[in-house]
Amino acid sequence: MIAKPVALTFGTILRERRTSRAMTQEQLAEATGIHPKYVGMLERGLRQPTLDVLLRLGQALDLPPGEFVTETARRLSAA
Repeated sequence: MIAKPVALTFGTILRERRTSRAMTQEQLAEATGIHPKYVGMLERGLRQPTLDVLLRLGQALDLPPGEFVTETARRLSAA
């Protein structure tokens, strides 16, 4: 797997989960303690989260962090 498609796929999933909760990037950033610009960079696939950030995102979105990984892998294998 190449990092860029992984980052883009993860970012798409993150955006979908955030918007399904009717949260703005700013609200998610506040809930996780990360910078809003970093949330945007994650969603655009420009950055990949550390384990710490992944755990915080999962908690803020009420989603097991492993589900991000599983869904990213599922979408990449279907492509």
